[in-house]
Amino acid sequence: MKTKTKVRLVSVAVLTAVLVVIASAAGAAASTSPAPVDLGDTASFAVLAQRGLTIAGGTKTVDLKGLDASGGMSTVNGDIGLGPNASITNPGNLTHNGTLHSDDAAAQAGFVSLTAAYNDAGGRTGAISINPQLGGQTLTPGVYKPSDGGTFMIDGTLTLDAQGDPEGTFIFQMGGQSGTLITAANSNVVLVNEAVFCRVFYQVSYMAELGPNSHLEGHVFCGAPESMGIMVAAGASVHGQLLSNWTVTLDNATVTQEVCYPPPYENEEGEKQEKAAAAPALPTTGLSAAGDTPDGRNVSWLLTASMFAVSLTLLCAAWRLHAASPRQG
Repeated sequence: MKTKTKVRLVSVAVLTAVLVVIASAAGAAASTSPAPVDLGDTASFAVLAQRGLTIAGGTKTVDLKGLDASGGMSTVNGDIGLGPNASITNPGNLTHNGTLHSDDAAAQAGFVSLTAAYNDAGGRTGAISINPQLGGQTLTPGVYKPSDGGTFMIDGTLTLDAQGDPEGTFIFQMGGQSGTLITAANSNVVLVNEAVFCRVFYQVSYMAELGPNSHLEGHVFCGAPESMGIMVAAGASVHGQLLSNWTVTLDNATVTQEVCYPPPYENEEGEKQEKAAAAPALPTTGLSAAGDTPDGRNVSWLLTASMFAVSLTLLCAAWRLHAASPRQG
């Protein structure tokens, strides 16, 4: 009788452990991605420029860092919003597919939402401190800040891996007095495994400078009143938004904002739009982020798989103990 009771108690303990392990694994998997930043009334805007939008045009111009600009045509697909007394410089060199809001109610609401989005992205807690050179890294959903405290650079390719979750969100915080986003010439942001542009956010306190022929996916919030704005060099492209409480400068660049759908999605004509082929996996050195392995796999998913295997083993053991227990009658 004592042996039978002991076996049953062990069975109950093992089954309880199984349930605890499964619950823990589910909790770890469910907490891998932060909530997206609410775009609010900025959603239709490709460009918001409180102090004005400059389109490099005519003869060659010089940007704030003394680099020659091409003076070519720029394209903005989406609405443009301007603040009080602001204007578009060299509008003849701009192809605009959208509505221009010059200090009207829509623009004013957009700037209010920009400040809210900037504060939201910058206020997220639990940010992971990583190498400020994002080029060559593969990151999973999370909140990130540069280990040097201020600047993120992309030289090469940054791969954002949503691990099959189209709601996977990436937030990059560049706060303080010198928060800066710099993309090198020919750099690129690649989205893989269901990552989407509308779940990528860059909070920039000082300045964003996108280099020649670079490509950026996501939304840039240059929302601090003391910021120097956003400059986009020749041949660069942005899939998302450039939102600034100061100025925006475009030099033969393209900015495209569109409605966000999980991939694949339907465009306005109802046609299926598939994501571009994923780039080959890039090697990384060390941990690309806390919770990631050197090859870019997220530990939470590995933990979930391991926990499942352990749970199955414990469940089999419990069944064997139950089957081996003496039966009455």
